[in-house]
Amino acid sequence: MVRLAVESDVAFIAESQCIMCRETEGRELNKPTVESGVRHCIQDPKLGLFYVAYAAGDANQTPIGSTMVTYEWSPRYGGLIHWIMSVYVIPDMRK
Repeated sequence: MVRLAVESDVAFIAESQCIMCRETEGRELNKPTVESGVRHCIQDPKLGLFYVAYAAGDANQTPIGSTMVTYEWSPRYGGLIHWIMSVYVIPDMRK
């Protein structure tokens, strides 16, 4: 299941971003900076949208993954296109 991220998801998303960077690029991010960036995006949806995934049947909707969608104007298509970015799933839920 997937839902739009809310303020209470900032810590999970920021931690996910830090882990993903460590896994894919071998470098560490400054977590307070990432938290600030995630919070800013959640508060200003025209920057992009964060979504979190949770297990079906989880009444608490505990995040197990996240992604961000950003927008870009495309003169080719005469409209906005969406970019799916920063996809992360906790290791136990990867298949």
